[in-house]
Amino acid sequence: MRTWKCNDCGRTVDIRYEEVLDIGTPMCECAGDAKDMELLPASRIRLAVVLEGGMVSSICSDHPELLNQIYVITIDYDTDGADEDEITLVPQGGIRSEPAIVSRGTIDPTEIKLDELFKDNS
Repeated sequence: MRTWKCNDCGRTVDIRYEEVLDIGTPMCECAGDAKDMELLPASRIRLAVVLEGGMVSSICSDHPELLNQIYVITIDYDTDGADEDEITLVPQGGIRSEPAIVSRGTIDPTEIKLDELFKDNS
């Protein structure tokens, strides 16, 4: 969700990211053109990486409107005991690559109260 503010009347409107992609810059009813609308800074996106036994068990967020817009992979450089077909060479910059186990992940909605955990880092 992104918030736009009319520079003429001060009215704000919240528009989902997908809608902005569809309609472009929104216009206020009082404004003659889109340049009168200002995109306000976005709130920070909070993610939690949940580990159990040293392994990533889930990645979650309290911004459900963004869950389908963020792509996640996990990269595990500890390849001991992995089958050869599980290992991917991960480019490191230059011409060097490192072997790792790479898997695609998803970001799930959470019931964890992330706002409380992040309150000192806002």
